[in-house]
Amino acid sequence: MTDFKLKAEARAVPTANLPTVRKQGKIPAELYGQEQPNQHLFLNKLELEKVYRAAGENSLIDLIINAAPPLKAMIHNLDRDPVSGYVIHADLYQINMNKAVTVPVPVIFFGESKAVKDLGGTLVKLLNEVEISCLPGDLIHEIKVDLSVLENVGQSVKVADLAIPEKIKVLTPLDAPVVAVVTQQVEKAAPVAAVAAEVAPAAEAGKEAEGAKEADRAKLDETPKKAK
Repeated sequence: MTDFKLKAEARAVPTANLPTVRKQGKIPAELYGQEQPNQHLFLNKLELEKVYRAAGENSLIDLIINAAPPLKAMIHNLDRDPVSGYVIHADLYQINMNKAVTVPVPVIFFGESKAVKDLGGTLVKLLNEVEISCLPGDLIHEIKVDLSVLENVGQSVKVADLAIPEKIKVLTPLDAPVVAVVTQQVEKAAPVAAVAAEVAPAAEAGKEAEGAKEADRAKLDETPKKAK
């Protein structure tokens, strides 16, 4: 069983009086996938919204249709009324647990950056989700980023720095910055391009420092050792 459950009932197609049915709290939905014919469903409006807020589009749900055994599914898309914002239709996708799925996973930021608090830097969030691919059983609901690691202006957290389980393949470029601390002037000018320009020198300085350490270690290795 998963952490999320959603009940559904079969509906006839064509479905009569949809506006009236929606006012009664029923949302028409389509379930597809697994190379099976689409199943036409009704979902409870309030239950759907509650599950969607918690699960999003990257978590497995147990879909129970007319009291049948639950199917593994994911919410694929919600259509909303452009004026009211209410859900008017839902697409669900039945999941094969033995086949990899590709989904975006939201990035959640927590903690406080010393570079922002004490050094006057500006925090710039550049990615709000990371695309991954994995078996459904290995899905993660969110990726947490600790802002306290950003201690100096010019530092950034890149996709490669994120704590993501090894079973998961990351599709977003690993060198893409997720969040960075820049000067206020840079942030006002052009956030994405400016962050890359400001963060790059700091990264290169780190590489040069590491290169110098490697050179020193190489010299030590080449120093003749006295026989004991």
